[in-house]
Parts: sequence; structure tokens; C-alpha cells
Amino acid sequence: MEAAKAAAGVGGILVVTLTAGRHCTKPGHPIFTNAQRFAMLLALRCVDEVIVIDAPDALAAIERVNPDLYVKGLEYEGVDLPELQYCLERGIEVKFLGPKMFSSTRLAGELA
Repeated sequence: MEAAKAAAGVGGILVVTLTAGRHCTKPGHPIFTNAQRFAMLLALRCVDEVIVIDAPDALAAIERVNPDLYVKGLEYEGVDLPELQYCLERGIEVKFLGPKMFSSTRLAGELA
């Protein structure tokens, strides 16, 4: 939730893209269904829209939304992501904001 608030604070409209579960690569993921993840994100007051992207990476999401500003969590700062070059080439501003993303893997371990 803190990451969404941070992202909402730097843009006009916050569109959160959600990678379809079938593209999640960690074993046992996603823990929640697409519908559950969608509902949780949309329930956040700061989120204006949620879009499910049926693609393995963020590039498809950026192409679909065509934002002025693309926000990633601090855990991605310094990581060579393919979408960053795409944003650079098209004049899309990129910001890295925190805190680091909430971990459903850690939550599942705590509940086990």
C-alpha cells in the first residue's frame, strides 16, 4: 500500500498493472488468484484503475497504458530492465520509489 501511495503522489492518475498469474515464475505463485489480487489493488483509495496484463513482463503494460510517468519500486533501482530503455526512447519519465514491495512469499511463510 505504501508503494501505491508513493506512486499516486507523483502522478495525476494511478494505473496499476497486474501481471496475470500464469506469467508468475516463482514456484507456488501467485498465492492469490488474479481476481483476488485485482480486488485488493482496486480497494486501495489511491489506485484509480487496475489492468491485468497477460504478458510476462512490464513492457506490454507500458505499451498498453502509454504513461507519462512509469514508477517502479526501490528494489528495481539499478536493475537492467528492458522496459527502462523503452521508456527512455519514448520520453517516459521513470521514478523509483519506496518502500520496498510487500512480499506475499514472506507472508505465506509467516502463515505456514
